[in-house]
Amino acid sequence: MAEAPHDNNRTKALLGTSNADGLTTVPVYADPATGRPLVNALTSPASEYTEGDTDATISGMAILWEDAADTLRAVSATKPLPVSLSSDIEIGAVEIKNSSDDTRATVGANGLYVEVRASSTIAVTGTFWQATQPVSLASVPSHDVTNAGTFAVQQTAGAPQAYGIDATGADTYATIVTASAARTRILITLQGANDAIVSVDGGTTDHIYIPAGSVISLDNLAIANGVAVQAKNASAGNNYSNLSVTIW
Repeated sequence: MAEAPHDNNRTKALLGTSNADGLTTVPVYADPATGRPLVNALTSPASEYTEGDTDATISGMAILWEDAADTLRAVSATKPLPVSLSSDIEIGAVEIKNSSDDTRATVGANGLYVEVRASSTIAVTGTFWQATQPVSLASVPSHDVTNAGTFAVQQTAGAPQAYGIDATGADTYATIVTASAARTRILITLQGANDAIVSVDGGTTDHIYIPAGSVISLDNLAIANGVAVQAKNASAGNNYSNLSVTIW
């Protein structure tokens, strides 16, 4: 058993009981400057947490912060520390990486460049602009008509046109139209499914082969006054239809 030390006035110092046996007395030491008892704090990082461990009950000191209504909150993924930003934060260069490879997104002076990919047609809608806008006459206000400006001059009419049509063809020549004066131009339209042949001398000569569904215009012909322009099937038994002829 230790004897308690004392000062010159025979004042004894404080003794304590050893925690080893609960019986032995030991001296208690104090800081000479403050007079506070010296205490050995038992601290060990291993006793507070295990790196990467998940515990239902945390051993050690946890960080708390004051939430609304003076409620103390433990810092966690769902309740992180609140941060108040009073101005913009510049974090420097940022890279956005593809999850499957090492492809990086491109960030330019105007922001992030985005590539739009689609496997099917994308409809484009909205308001569009074009150089020439269509104008409806219904929207034009009423106004006086004058002779100011530049006008197109109609050409002097030449020989009158002569027109004829044959609804159903035949294997022999049939008259489509007869010239009332000498003509030099012809316009032929065949709308049916079978071909035709046209003669400009009354059926004496096979002049023009007309494929089905075609439009043919010829100049510099010599169609005499009173001569019949005639047509027949290009192939026997295959009647053409809706053959029209205009001469002038």
